[in-house]
Amino acid sequence: MWGMLQLAKASATRLRHQERARGLIHYVSNMIANIAKEPGRALGRNPDRLTLAERLVLVAKYIALEIYSPEALPLRRIEAIGDSLAECLRNLQSRGLDPRRFEFTRLARPY
Repeated sequence: MWGMLQLAKASATRLRHQERARGLIHYVSNMIANIAKEPGRALGRNPDRLTLAERLVLVAKYIALEIYSPEALPLRRIEAIGDSLAECLRNLQSRGLDPRRFEFTRLARPY
């Protein structure tokens, strides 16, 4: 019985290594580390679609979302991220966007 269990573990480990080599397994921890280093990687994404780990990395940061208006139905996308409101404004202006068309919110801890 013990030999079969070890054989099954070895087979599962071998399968994981093969899948990793073919690029089928993506490690979320690398993506989270990248967002922690470069919060700009979350630009263009819906804040509701961030993973729990990504959201935890961005807690207490300010984000800019385009304000809804009937003329322009914007997608809920993060357009700027900053540690302060001033930094968020600078990020928008550096991309040639008008800060008056955006709402700013501070990301809170999820749940």
